Amino acid sequence: MPRYLPAGLTEYVLNKYTTKSPPYHVTTEDVTPRIERLEVDRITAHRFVRGRGGLLAIMYETHWKDLHRPSWEREADLQRFRRHILLYWVGTPQQHRADNRAYRRLRIGAAHRELSRQRGERFLPAGYDYVSLARYRRHFSAFPLPSGAHFWYKSQDGLWWLGKIAKLLPPGDRYIVRFLDDPGPVHLTLSPSQYSTALDGVAASWCLQLHKGSAIAPGILRHA
Repeated sequence: MPRYLPAGLTEYVLNKYTTKSPPYHVTTEDVTPRIERLEVDRITAHRFVRGRGGLLAIMYETHWKDLHRPSWEREADLQRFRRHILLYWVGTPQQHRADNRAYRRLRIGAAHRELSRQRGERFLPAGYDYVSLARYRRHFSAFPLPSGAHFWYKSQDGLWWLGKIAKLLPPGDRYIVRFLDDPGPVHLTLSPSQYSTALDGVAASWCLQLHKGSAIAPGILRHA
């Protein structure tokens, strides 16, 4: 059996190896889509390519179980193995040909948050902390939350999402917010009575996240 797939056949896995002889006229009956047959072992690198219509797409250097050579795969084709993608980003992601630190930083944070959500937890980056209930009451309870403030919100399904305040809406505790992992704007009520840093809080619980080196003043949250 071959140690790796020949060029042009990386999209497929041969059903039969022994019945073919040159020239290799491969038909649809001889191959099976690779995604249905192989399992990902690990992902070791990524790169950007220009796809159809000029749009950028991301590809991953994918190592497959029982194959000796890796292949480059589109992210859209690896959704069945999404956990491997997340584990790659929280590890030591390496980009081929160029370096995009801003994109890498965004993907690392998103991967950490998604893995934490799967465990029913929150991901708190190094250097950040939650604003305690006593601190919130002292500095924020009598003031609207400032634009740009980051907060954690527990949805009805029990998952924690990191959001960002965009704008205050009347009557005073309703805001336009954007969740970092779901960029569409959302109208959300952040009731002071629901403020809690407890991980096992009820649905609609929320709390602020603050960098430890930031300064807090009434109505002002810097570098949130």
